Amino acid sequence: VLQGYGFPVHDLEFNPSIALRGLVIDKEQGNLIKIDRHGFVRRAMHGSTYRLSEVEIDQTYGRTIVDLRQVSRYTFLNTLFSVSEAVL
Repeated sequence: VLQGYGFPVHDLEFNPSIALRGLVIDKEQGNLIKIDRHGFVRRAMHGSTYRLSEVEIDQTYGRTIVDLRQVSRYTFLNTLFSVSEAVL
């Protein structure tokens, strides 16, 4: 169905080990991030293979507190459906 709209989906492969519930997509930076209970970024990946180093995380996010109410920037992966969207 998506190919009819111009989305190249025939090469996509679902890899369930990439994402899990509780992660956050940073739509502004294009990163998949894991935040701690205080809202600070602790881990981050760009794409499905490149994990950001601690230095890169600090340069990108610093002491920024992730506010999940900023729906224009962040998407919280809190359902199995949202996890499948993140993996694709």
